[in-house]
Amino acid sequence: MIILFTLEDPLGNPPAIPALIGVSILMLLTGRRINIESVPRDIDWSTLAFFIAMFIVIKGVKDLGFVGFIANGICGISKDFVTIMMLIVWVSAILSAFIDNIPFVMTMIPVIPNIASSLHVDPTPLYWALSLGGCLGGNGTLVGASANIVVAGLADKHGYHIAFKTLIKQGMPVMILTVALLRGLCR
Repeated sequence: MIILFTLEDPLGNPPAIPALIGVSILMLLTGRRINIESVPRDIDWSTLAFFIAMFIVIKGVKDLGFVGFIANGICGISKDFVTIMMLIVWVSAILSAFIDNIPFVMTMIPVIPNIASSLHVDPTPLYWALSLGGCLGGNGTLVGASANIVVAGLADKHGYHIAFKTLIKQGMPVMILTVALLRGLCR
């Protein structure tokens, strides 16, 4: 699967193809039969409903022009390239802590070329800044990353509750520290 993921671009395949091939091979090798009747009982419906609602909200935020507002705000603060990169990291981290990082980054991807063209710079480092900010921001709260939601749902299912307040107390300082350390790398 790792080899197939690394060959995505040359082969022109979406990420779902290697994942489906890997799962198919795994199922064939283990010989595991799936009981179709038990599948609906095994689905974590609350997590699934959360993701559905989250993507609806993200679409609404995008349609309202909030993402463009953020891009214009970032460009209006400074014309210094490193400052813009750090703004993208910090804005992405903070917003990704409270909006799931995957849909946030997906929503912000079209904004990066606009920022790059207004500054007349290569967009590649700005994409990296968006990616880093989104990933690090996911550590800040329970809803910051899809993995956090999935783990919380599985933990609840097994009798361990992970409270939003508990995770924010521990995750937010880690997020702030890791994002702050990036500034030292940009000097």
